[in-house]
Amino acid sequence: MPKVSVVIPVCNAESYLGECLDSVLGQTLKDIEVLCVDDGSTDGSAKILADCAAKDARVKVLRQPRSGAGAARNRGLAEAAGEYLFFCDADDWIDRRTLGAMWKSAKAAAADVAITGMRYFDDATRREFNEWKPARVALALPCPFAPEAIGDRLFLALRAQMGGKMFRTAFVRDLGVAFQEQARVND
Repeated sequence: MPKVSVVIPVCNAESYLGECLDSVLGQTLKDIEVLCVDDGSTDGSAKILADCAAKDARVKVLRQPRSGAGAARNRGLAEAAGEYLFFCDADDWIDRRTLGAMWKSAKAAAADVAITGMRYFDDATRREFNEWKPARVALALPCPFAPEAIGDRLFLALRAQMGGKMFRTAFVRDLGVAFQEQARVND
C-alpha cells in the first residue's frame, strides 16, 4: 500500500500538466501513487499523461467521458490504494516536501485530516500574489484538535477547496464522502 494516493482530475490542461506532474513525482516522499483521471480531454493532455505513465510506474491514467472534476475525483477516490489521499488540480504544483511533511505529521498525530497553507500564483505576471495559511487565531485551539473541540468555528479557519489537505483514506471511505458531480465548484 502506498503511503499517499495523489488524485489529479485532468481536462484540457496541457499548458500546466507537465509542471504539475513534475512537482508531484519529484516529492521527497517516493512511496506514492498518482491517479490521473483524464476527464475527456481534447487537447494534448492525454499524450502528456501517457508519456508520464510510460516513464514512471507510480502513475496510473484513468480515462472517462467528460463528467466534471467532481466525478473525476470520485473515480480517483474509488481507485486509490494509498493510506492517505491528496487531491491536486492539474494546474497546481506542490513544493517537493509537501507530501512527506503532511504524511509524517498526520501519522504522528494519528490524524484523519492534515492541512497546510497554499500560495497563489498569477499566470500573467508569473509571480506569487497571495498566501493562505490555516487561521489558528480563528480556531484558538492547539493543533492537532478533535472535531468536537472546534464547533462552528471550522469555516472561520479553513477553506473549502481541496488544495492543501490530506485525508486518511479509510476515514473518507468510512464516512461515504464523495464529491458533487458537477463541472465546477465541487470542493
